[in-house]
Amino acid sequence: MRLQDWIGTALGYFLLGVLCHDITAGPGYASPIWPAAGWALVAVVYFGPRALAAVWLGALVLNLYLAGAKYLLYPFLVASGVTLQAGVGAWLSNRIRQRDRFLNDPWRVLTYLVTAGPLACLISASLAVPIMTAAGPLAGQDFANNWFHWWIGDSLGVLALAPLGEVALLFLPQGKRRQLVFYSWPSLLTLALAALLFWQSQRSDLSYVRERFLHEAQFGQQILEQDLAQAAGDLRRLQLQVTRHPEWLDGGSPFDEESLFAMTVGSGRLHGVRLIRLVRHPQRAQIEALLSARYGRTIEIMDGMPGGTTRRADKRDRYWVLIAQSPVRNPPMEGLDIASLPGRRPALERAATADLMTSTPLQRSWLFPEKRDGLSVYLPVYQGNPRTENQRREDLVGIIGGSFYVSELTQRRLRTLLPAGIGYQITVRDAAAFPETEEDGQAREMTTSFNLTFADQDWRLQFWATPAFVADARSSHPWLVGLIGTLLSCLTATLTLLAVDRQAVVDRMVMERTADLAMQAQEASQSSLAKSRFLAVMSHEIRTPMNGVLGLGHLLLNTPLNSQQKDYVETLLTSGNSLLRILNDVLDFSKIDSDRLEVEERPVDLIELIDGVLDLFAKPAQDRGLTLELVLIGERLPAYTVLTDPTRLRQILLNLVGNAVKFSENCRVQVELELREQDWLVRVRDQGIGIPPEILERLFEPFSQADSSIARRFGGTGLGLTISRGLIERMGGRLWAESQPQQGSVFTLLLPRRDCQCPGQHWLPLGSQVYLRVELTSSGEAALAHWVSERLGASQPIPDARLIVLCELKNAPADQEVLVIADQGEVVPPHLVESVIVRPLRATRLAAMLRTLTGVPESAVPEPGRARLNILLAEDNRVNQKVAQRLLSEMGHEVTVVGDGVQAVATAQERSFDLILMDIHMPEMDGLQAIQILRAQGYKLPIVALTALASLEDEQMCLRAGASAFLSKPFDPARLEQLLHQSVGTEFSG
Repeated sequence: MRLQDWIGTALGYFLLGVLCHDITAGPGYASPIWPAAGWALVAVVYFGPRALAAVWLGALVLNLYLAGAKYLLYPFLVASGVTLQAGVGAWLSNRIRQRDRFLNDPWRVLTYLVTAGPLACLISASLAVPIMTAAGPLAGQDFANNWFHWWIGDSLGVLALAPLGEVALLFLPQGKRRQLVFYSWPSLLTLALAALLFWQSQRSDLSYVRERFLHEAQFGQQILEQDLAQAAGDLRRLQLQVTRHPEWLDGGSPFDEESLFAMTVGSGRLHGVRLIRLVRHPQRAQIEALLSARYGRTIEIMDGMPGGTTRRADKRDRYWVLIAQSPVRNPPMEGLDIASLPGRRPALERAATADLMTSTPLQRSWLFPEKRDGLSVYLPVYQGNPRTENQRREDLVGIIGGSFYVSELTQRRLRTLLPAGIGYQITVRDAAAFPETEEDGQAREMTTSFNLTFADQDWRLQFWATPAFVADARSSHPWLVGLIGTLLSCLTATLTLLAVDRQAVVDRMVMERTADLAMQAQEASQSSLAKSRFLAVMSHEIRTPMNGVLGLGHLLLNTPLNSQQKDYVETLLTSGNSLLRILNDVLDFSKIDSDRLEVEERPVDLIELIDGVLDLFAKPAQDRGLTLELVLIGERLPAYTVLTDPTRLRQILLNLVGNAVKFSENCRVQVELELREQDWLVRVRDQGIGIPPEILERLFEPFSQADSSIARRFGGTGLGLTISRGLIERMGGRLWAESQPQQGSVFTLLLPRRDCQCPGQHWLPLGSQVYLRVELTSSGEAALAHWVSERLGASQPIPDARLIVLCELKNAPADQEVLVIADQGEVVPPHLVESVIVRPLRATRLAAMLRTLTGVPESAVPEPGRARLNILLAEDNRVNQKVAQRLLSEMGHEVTVVGDGVQAVATAQERSFDLILMDIHMPEMDGLQAIQILRAQGYKLPIVALTALASLEDEQMCLRAGASAFLSKPFDPARLEQLLHQSVGTEFSG
């Protein structure tokens, strides 16, 4: 056994174990299949006993990896059990297997599989599960399930790999191992099906356990809610009695406390009840005298001190004096000022002024400090029926108080009715109540929580299920599915081995009786070569749209999030769709193998398609100092549409333009578009290194490069032009090249002319609303801009038309509405960010920006049912002002526009608005500062932050500054209108 075989055996066991451990179903469940066990058996059968050490090392590293630093002993013992199982399984299989007649006997094959699989796999499960249960990783309540799942996983793994390993390593003749793929799929499919069903049954079982746990938790919640409701009802009944007999709150009125409170305290829900009298200082001496006379001892109004002691209360305006309580405490507490005890006064005041039941937070008992989960509940008693807070303060007579310990309340029913294995905890105002249930400290397999409201205070009730509950609630379905899957895998593996034996006999007969095998081998070699070429071609085809995706990714990374983002994302989606279609072609192997690749025919806007291709290469072209241009040759047409395959045509242009950019520096690359009588011509012209005549002849051959130095300098496989020519020929066209060394090259693409109508929104007429005046220095860009203006009907200075100037960034006039052309990475002033078109100039982008300024709904009447809002728009960019103002006006709203944050603050203070739309980046004072100033001055109406930035961090920054909502540019009209109506009517809450 060589060193690499030894390392491969250990590494294979480790990797298979890590892979299968990731599909473990639920807590405590083992993997539904463990092919590492089959790997270990095959390795020992093939390499002999020397492989046992490698199996032990692989199992040891795997268990150490899965256990982490918490457990160190049991991985050694488990690895030893795995090694023992592999050795015993190999010994049993060697005893049964006899090569001459082994595969001819179905019963011997079945015996071999059962012996090497389920029988031998009893060893590892019987050793590992007790060890891991004793060591701690596995729960003792789940011993049977863990043992069974371990055994099933090992058995299925052995049945999956052992027969295939036997065939591949021992029985198939040298050079025939590829047939293993044909014979292995039934066994592997059966195994996958059994593993899937086993895994699904585990998940279903776990889902059932979770549903039962949630049901028990909901039942516990209902129990607690009932007890709290009944405790509140007891206290309200007492409040009603005292309201009917207000003389009970007089210190001298006699009555029997025990009989009065027997029904309330006797129910077991309340620990005690109290009558508390509100005493003002002038009444203090009178109340003390009445209490002393009633109880036959000197009683003074006292303050409670720490440790259960008291002292005479200091002079103050009001005292909350305990008049009577039940049960009677020893020492007696009559005369105690309840408000002097910690945490009582806020609850007393809140109950008195709000006329509702209130409660204190969880707190230690004053007399019994060891109890930390006490809760006091208060209800007010008034003279008459006060309605306002001041009236309630004046008419308050006293307070009905009740108290209980949360632990005693829950122990009475909640703990006794919940099944074993479910723990709970109650939290009141961030303080955990007691008791800690018996399940505390155990692992929590499932958790859920509920929110309750009691006595004007929020409670949180949390339940959890321990491994003991999960083990008790499981069903036997996974056991049954695992057994059926094991038997089915045994049967399939037996049939596979028998089929292999029959095929081996046939192969020997064919090898002996015919000489055609040599020709078949030659044909197989040619087929392999054809497949290799196909894979190479497909690799290049997949790289083409991937280049588009990566190129657009760079554009997105280097471009601010403004109106260009939509165009980039659309192009990115186009590249993704192209890649998807190519991947689908890979699946259609028969068509590719027979050279019957199909192309589709769809209406294509050539201007839009070429724009997208040039945009992808904008950043690489800028890095190489190149200028990319689209040039319209001949008479400009109203539309450039053709019926062809857009995906293939785009793929060809990506290759041609990519080559032009790759082989050129500091010059110009042009894509020329010309319509002739019978066809379209698309020329890609560059001024690069050119191509020598002797190379030009074989340029379109596979794996062709101009020379080795070019290959070293620029890279590439030489397949791109071959694929492009093949594609265009299938589309009914031609592709050829013309070149002069060091002067550049021209690649000409000829497409058959098939006129059609191409639906789209890029070229909707502007209705003479705009006049576009072009002031560009580049003749190519100027010609393209003039064509756009002609097609949109914006080429003539018609009266009342809006004047928009298209110019270079450096020549932008300050007193006119402009669209500016800028290079990639060029610094753009903030007020022109939304008006910039980044080179290369795209006709579709220019048309879209013009359409954004003018393409509004015909009717300006607001739709029925919509509110007409008075909106303040703070925006410094004039183009954005006009777009937003017109968009809001068309929605039926009244808009007031200001140009900076200072004006926005002043206008908002002077006039009343329903809503403010606040741009973030403005001169003088930015939007964030304006929002903060308005909020600091108490401005409560909605303020929506507007910005061309659209990240989550930007949104959070605006909301922290005080914005009510966040809206990124460019506006989505539907989203804007929805946000307006959602924001109106809400006030800022801080």
